[in-house]
Amino acid sequence: MQNMPGREADRLDCLHALGILFSEPSEPFDRVCELVLAQFGVTGAFISFIDTSTQWFKARIGIDLPGTRRDIAFCAHTIMSDEVFVIEDAQTDERFAGNPLVLGKPRIRFYAGAPLVYAPGLGIGSVCAIDQRPRSFSVAERKMLASYAAIVVSQLRLMSAVRLLRRGFEDQARLENEVAMLNRAAR
Repeated sequence: MQNMPGREADRLDCLHALGILFSEPSEPFDRVCELVLAQFGVTGAFISFIDTSTQWFKARIGIDLPGTRRDIAFCAHTIMSDEVFVIEDAQTDERFAGNPLVLGKPRIRFYAGAPLVYAPGLGIGSVCAIDQRPRSFSVAERKMLASYAAIVVSQLRLMSAVRLLRRGFEDQARLENEVAMLNRAAR
């Protein structure tokens, strides 16, 4: 399923509702990056989220940037489909050959990104593997990267459910306090 341009507002609403942008580092996301790095033997791995004009890295290894502009982000292409997006050699790909991330640090030659599809057609970010040398990426490797993306989406859903439960408990406690105050006032 392709992300439709008319769904951008829905995609951004979904992303913002998660409250993930610019949040503190999180061990589960860091571990996914460690697994991607070890699994594929690449020089970098990251989990990114694509906002209106920026790409923000929730977790990263092998890349010093906290994020990039959306217009130069490989991941901005990744979120346009539910499929793994692969660039085997960015220097020979006309879409990326002049990209500052290819020409300068981190000198991306290879890129593979699995979209974080939170709802059908709503890719909010990606799990990515990058390398400073060109390489191929097999069907099995694409499936594995997609599995890591599914783990990240599951973690996002869990975080969202926990946040809703906390709000429910806070609301319950507030109501109980109000009832107790009313009962005391009625005496």
